[in-house]
Amino acid sequence: MDELKTFTALELARLMRKGRLSPVELARASLDAIERENKEINAVITITGERAMDQARRVEKRLLAGEEISPLAGVPIIIKDNILVEGVRMTCASRMLENYIAPYDAGVVEMLEKAGLVIVGKANMDEFAMGSTGETSIFGPALLPGNKDYCAGGSSSGSAAAVAAGMALLSLGSDTGGSVRVPASYCGIWGIKPTYGAVSRYGMVTHASSLEQIGPMAKSGADLVALLELCAGADWRNATSVGLPSSGSYDEPPQINILKIAVPQELTEGCTSGVHDVFWGCVEKLKALGARVDTISIPELRYTLAAYNVISCAEASSNLSRFDGIRFGLPGVGADFEERIRNSRGQGFGREVKRRILLGTYVLSEKQYESRFLKAREAARRIKEALEAVMSEYFLILCPTTKTTAPCLGQDLEPETGVCNFDTNTAAANLTGLPAVSFPFGADEKGLPVGLHLMGSAFQDRFVISAAETICHEVSL
Repeated sequence: MDELKTFTALELARLMRKGRLSPVELARASLDAIERENKEINAVITITGERAMDQARRVEKRLLAGEEISPLAGVPIIIKDNILVEGVRMTCASRMLENYIAPYDAGVVEMLEKAGLVIVGKANMDEFAMGSTGETSIFGPALLPGNKDYCAGGSSSGSAAAVAAGMALLSLGSDTGGSVRVPASYCGIWGIKPTYGAVSRYGMVTHASSLEQIGPMAKSGADLVALLELCAGADWRNATSVGLPSSGSYDEPPQINILKIAVPQELTEGCTSGVHDVFWGCVEKLKALGARVDTISIPELRYTLAAYNVISCAEASSNLSRFDGIRFGLPGVGADFEERIRNSRGQGFGREVKRRILLGTYVLSEKQYESRFLKAREAARRIKEALEAVMSEYFLILCPTTKTTAPCLGQDLEPETGVCNFDTNTAAANLTGLPAVSFPFGADEKGLPVGLHLMGSAFQDRFVISAAETICHEVSL
């Protein structure tokens, strides 16, 4: 069945509502695609075949009974393996949780199952969502569909690769500094980091609580907004969850000639020639079609990566303290309490997770807290104020999602600093809580996908996706 590669999720859902396609047939096709493709690209950790077929049969019964169902009912979806699905193994791609079985559903999983989506598997990822290429997973990296010498991106590597490879039509990832948008860009699909609080984080193993959001990934902008509508909503179990306002609907994409777009020069410097040519070609076309596109300077953005690294590591140090082999995690062996904890963490955590925990513990220490952590929070505040000032004049901020296309295996860290630089253009949205979408737009000279990145005002998620669709439909290079 080629429908998984040739049709969008909304198109297949319409076929099912018309009785021209069976949810059971579609679920089986998705599971077959996983069995076939996963040997090559390693995108899925756990296949939920029996559960998926039960879900598909329930949707089919509802369709035959003439019940009102959601626009995406019966569509296969893959969930990142740091989001709980009751009764299914949830590993965070770590030895620490290799055999952990989720005792309940995450808030978003409850909403998706109520809407009739069919969960076909749990996606590979960087260990505890720490990484930008997928290479820190204990199960090995997810590879770029069509070119196995390259990474699929991270940390939501498997979520992006699975959609790009046609294993499923939709997926969920999580985004701490770009972990949905970076792999979406590398794999040539759509991905959004929603406004902070739009989607409940209840039931997700969080890396950095003040930065992270669950984000949808899809083959098209229309699919993306349809999935976001199902995921968004307030959840009393997550104190920062507020949902999305009902106003600002997605009915009509904006016209090109009404768009006012800012291009920060700080986010366009240092791009590879392929990314540079695609991006500036798009800018020139937008101007020719009547959009206002201004190159501006936002000096505060130069502090984004430093502030992000300090805050994310500090929060990771705190959040992962529960994994000690006693409360959660790999049981430790030793003669006393401290030795058992050392053994559990030494064996359970990988190198990158240990590095970030150590850095986080250091910046939270008494001597470093004011000079490191509080300064990073102050930098984040100034970045937020600067972006909000720009948004008072412009509708959107446009830049490349990443300054390179997908890297080869083994290029995760900068050789001199050991700091990941793939989140340079994406982390500001996490520091400020603003919505940002990555959408596919052309390819470089190697044929690797290039992603463009739009960021908008808080709770304008639908508009940001809609504007990205307008650019995709109206601008051609």
